[in-house]
Amino acid sequence: MSHLRHTTPVALPLSLVLHTAVDFVPLQGIGIGIVQRAPTGAARNNIIPIEKRKYSVKRSQFSAENVKTRERAYMFAILHAMGLARGTIKRRCTMTLRIQKVMVLCGSSTVVDLVNFHRDHSPESLERVISTNDRSMIKRVLIGIRELSRHGVDVAIAEDGQESSSKETIKAKTMARQKGRKACRSRRQVQHNASIETETASNQREIGAA
Repeated sequence: MSHLRHTTPVALPLSLVLHTAVDFVPLQGIGIGIVQRAPTGAARNNIIPIEKRKYSVKRSQFSAENVKTRERAYMFAILHAMGLARGTIKRRCTMTLRIQKVMVLCGSSTVVDLVNFHRDHSPESLERVISTNDRSMIKRVLIGIRELSRHGVDVAIAEDGQESSSKETIKAKTMARQKGRKACRSRRQVQHNASIETETASNQREIGAA
């Protein structure tokens, strides 16, 4: 009599690549675009479909989100990308599917070098960061990396170099520009409304003085 053998299913290893783009207009608004993709076969078979996210930050939110500089805006985009990856891992990882690597691509080589330097040398390196706001944002990114790593995932922050002409990066840049324009329009609308209110008040004072 033959005996049935129960074998433990082997998890299919996959990786996630997240393309980030930032549209930064100083003192006006920020647009962020993110496109997450898995290997071609996984996307085609709907195992892990391509996901897209876009965000805007108005000038009034700059202080609260700590994104007054271009570098911190890029790090903010990395944070959003890692949040998307964490959500995907929680929803998709099973006995037969395991995400082993997450790569976040960033358009700023300066920010990539900065994050990776502090990843290798913190906490001592953070003590030498003069700006409190810079230090705070870097810490948030490092915490985000550690949270992803706790899921048994290899996390990489890399420059979007060779990938910069990919359709995913182009889409991320398009979404970032769309949200950036929207954020800037919101700023201009506030300025326009304030101008109208000032002009109306001035006219009322002139009428009252006549």
